[in-house]
Amino acid sequence: CEDLSLSKSVKAEVSSLYRKAKVAWVTPGRDTWSVLSALIFIVLRMRRISRTEKEIAQALKVRTETTESKALHDLRNIRKTITRELELEIPRPRPEEYLGRYATKL
Repeated sequence: CEDLSLSKSVKAEVSSLYRKAKVAWVTPGRDTWSVLSALIFIVLRMRRISRTEKEIAQALKVRTETTESKALHDLRNIRKTITRELELEIPRPRPEEYLGRYATKL
């Protein structure tokens, strides 16, 4: 969370979803950091906060000392499992959500 500069409310929602995932037996056998990364990605999408999978995977890579491609693979697989098991609706990102972030970098 620190690597991504997330608000306390996002962290609280991630924590709540983590508890739900634990009760639903989604977390056993999975790396905790990978599960948390997937939950962060899900919460950011649900709140329409612009972060790419690659950004989340880079933060995961630092925590788990793995390759970026493995981190991205884990993130995607766990995200799919969590959304299916917890029956979450995740909106697709809109280009407008990223426009402000990338326009400031020009």
